[in-house]
Amino acid sequence: MDYLRDIIFLSLDSIIFGICLKTYLRNKHALRSVETAPEFQIDRKLVTLLDEKGGRFPYIAIRGNVKALSPAIKSMNQPYVSSVVQKLSIREHVISRSSSGFWTENQRTINEVFNSIPFALVSKRGDVEVEVIDALTAEILDLEVISDRFDPSNLGFMDHMWGFFTGVRKRGLQTIEEVLKEGAFITAVGEIRKDGNSLSIQPPADGTPFLVSTMPLNSLARRLDEKANYYGWITFGLGLVGLLLCGNLLRTYWKKHKEWLKKEAERKRLESTRK
Repeated sequence: MDYLRDIIFLSLDSIIFGICLKTYLRNKHALRSVETAPEFQIDRKLVTLLDEKGGRFPYIAIRGNVKALSPAIKSMNQPYVSSVVQKLSIREHVISRSSSGFWTENQRTINEVFNSIPFALVSKRGDVEVEVIDALTAEILDLEVISDRFDPSNLGFMDHMWGFFTGVRKRGLQTIEEVLKEGAFITAVGEIRKDGNSLSIQPPADGTPFLVSTMPLNSLARRLDEKANYYGWITFGLGLVGLLLCGNLLRTYWKKHKEWLKKEAERKRLESTRK
């Protein structure tokens, strides 16, 4: 029982440390991959390159305009907006009473839906296109918020009383619509293939991050660097906390062990005096 609290805290710290370290390493790996990825325009030179490489390039960055390969998705809130990827999120906002008695606002996602259609990136001249495969699995998929609506709850007197006694009051629902617009100019980083006359870019077979972003490659690298540094500092802090907890655990153990040795020596001394 003397060590239980420290063991629990150390276990929690180790779990969070492991998660943050994994995230840090993944972002550093993504950063190195993006920094070393060659960037090509979508044109006939890209087709020639793939012919020379046997129809496959393991990691490459390309930029182009989004083109729907089937009827585009129409926005629910902005009818004039056409997209190839749509994300609809519904979040519930509540005010809850904490154990200290203060009321704080919280939110939770109660529903999240993705809709997508096949799409490609096309060259400026429109003569070469590269289909984007499995865009929803991308490590980074930049979407634009085109609608963010909050509908407050219509609560009566009894609802307020019930919320006071239960400690939870509903504020309302937030509906967010995010899309990847048709015609948007984006960057895709992944494995590119040529099958016959068709080009496609997809998640790399070796697990290297697949990225679909509205940012140019250098801005994308800075974004990954900032994210890696953020998790790096958190990992460093959690590591220090873990070392302090280990030190405290060892100090407590050594203190108990010294007390036990002292009691054992006293017991042996008393036994020897009785003989």
